[in-house]
Amino acid sequence: MILPAFVILVILGVFVYRSQRKIISEQRETLRVEGGKLEAALRSAKILNKTGKEINSTLDLKQVMDLVYRNISEQTNVSFFCHQHL
Repeated sequence: MILPAFVILVILGVFVYRSQRKIISEQRETLRVEGGKLEAALRSAKILNKTGKEINSTLDLKQVMDLVYRNISEQTNVSFFCHQHL
């Protein structure tokens, strides 16, 4: 009588273990994805901070536009932005 109960407990334990492994794996993947998003947000914040400091260092509009263009081009495709006419 004790052996069948033990076998049932072992089987339940295996199911719980597998279930927990799956949950942990999913959580690990979520953390990896979210970590990547945080790193991207941090890079953007650093670029914005750098751009703001550079803009505040000059009153020349042409230089400001060049700074903005250069820093935006680090973030995104700016090929549509006609830089020569600024």
